[in-house]
Amino acid sequence: MRALPLLLLLLTAVVPAATASSDPLESWHTFELPFLNFGSRVTSIVHTQFRDRSQFSQIHLSRFGPIFRVRVSPRVNLIAGYWLTEQRQVEVNRWDNTHRSFAGAETFIPLGRGQFQGRGLFEHFFGGPRPPDYRTRWQGIYRRAVGRGLVAGLGTEAFTDHAGFLAHRLITSVLFPVHPRWVVEAGYMFDPRRVDAGGGRHILTTTIRPRWRDR
Repeated sequence: MRALPLLLLLLTAVVPAATASSDPLESWHTFELPFLNFGSRVTSIVHTQFRDRSQFSQIHLSRFGPIFRVRVSPRVNLIAGYWLTEQRQVEVNRWDNTHRSFAGAETFIPLGRGQFQGRGLFEHFFGGPRPPDYRTRWQGIYRRAVGRGLVAGLGTEAFTDHAGFLAHRLITSVLFPVHPRWVVEAGYMFDPRRVDAGGGRHILTTTIRPRWRDR
C-alpha cells in the first residue's frame, strides 16, 4: 500500500489543475467482450464505446468493431481492427457514419514494481461527411499494483495527423477486479486538442473488460 498515498497525491495535484479550465466535460464508457480466438496466439475482442456530454445527459458518439491481437513474443503483440462510428452533428440535427481501420503494435515491459505498456497505431478514417484522413497514435502507460487488488495507471497519449501535432492526452486510472475473469478501469483524461479539432476537454472514463494475461 506504500504507492497509494503517492497516487492520491499525484491525482490531487494533476486533476484540479486541469479541471480549473473552462473546457467541456465528457464521459466515455467502454465495453470489451471476448470474440474469436484462433489458437493461443491470435485473440480478438468486440469493442463498444459510448461518449456522453452536456452534463451526462446526451450521447453524441458511439463506436463498435473488432480488435485482433497476434502474439509474436511474450511481450509484443501486433494489433489490427476496425470501428464503425456514429456521431451526432448537433448543428444539422443528424447522425453521420465514419469508418476507421487501424494497425500497429504494443509491448509490455516490467519496470520497477509495475509494468510499462507502449502502443503505436496507424489509423485510417474514411466515409462520412469528412474526406479520408490518416492519424498516428502513440500511447505509454505505467501501471502498478497498489494493494487490495487495485492497479493504478498513469500515462500519456499523443496524436498526429496530416496537419502535424493534433493532441496530447494526460491519462490517470485505477483498475479493480469485479470477477475472477473481469475488471473495471475508471479514470480521468485531460485532452488539449488543436482548436480546429474541437479544442480541449476533460474526460471521465470507465472500461469493463476481461482480465488479460498480458496486462
